[in-house]
Amino acid sequence: GFIFNNTLVNADGAARCAVGNCVFNEQADNGLNGSAIRMTGASHMLVINNEFNASQGNVIGTFDWDNVTIDGNHFTNCWQPVSIDQGTDRMRGRNIRYVRNIQSGARRAGFETGGDVSDGGPGQYFLDLLIDDNWFVDLGKVVPDGAAPVSIVARANVGTKVTKNFFRLGTTNPGMYAEAIEIYGAVEVSGNLIEDFAAPFAVYG
Repeated sequence: GFIFNNTLVNADGAARCAVGNCVFNEQADNGLNGSAIRMTGASHMLVINNEFNASQGNVIGTFDWDNVTIDGNHFTNCWQPVSIDQGTDRMRGRNIRYVRNIQSGARRAGFETGGDVSDGGPGQYFLDLLIDDNWFVDLGKVVPDGAAPVSIVARANVGTKVTKNFFRLGTTNPGMYAEAIEIYGAVEVSGNLIEDFAAPFAVYG
């Protein structure tokens, strides 16, 4: 039940923990790391029922998660709510769940994974990543390097599902976002409701 005004929770390396029922207001950009909750190396962590208002940068992020659930949060006018960048370690990237969250006014991407790793190997490993029963609505003003509300371009997905989500472009940028969901490789996409986007999907690889 804490209120954080332009400050953050540092959960780097945290395990078997939770951040819940808090309010985060106007966090500044924190580079590639989380601006509201830093979670590099976090495992068996729950982020639940929080409010994020006008947080900048990658709001929750960013590197090498394992067994993390983000459930029932509200993101309002934030830059990029969730960003995950994984390496090649098969003991990380497992059972990440993003469920029952509401995003409105997001600027760059709602939920984004990284692409490949710099060494050219099969990086960005995820096992049973789930994005289910969320709202991605009324996107904010488009930015030059923007991405789809859901951008799963990790090169090593196993069992990833994007299911039963609601996507609504809104009126701020009619026609500016090409797609609602972009994926690379074998990802199950089913049961989603998509309104007003120029195209529903972009599929690579």
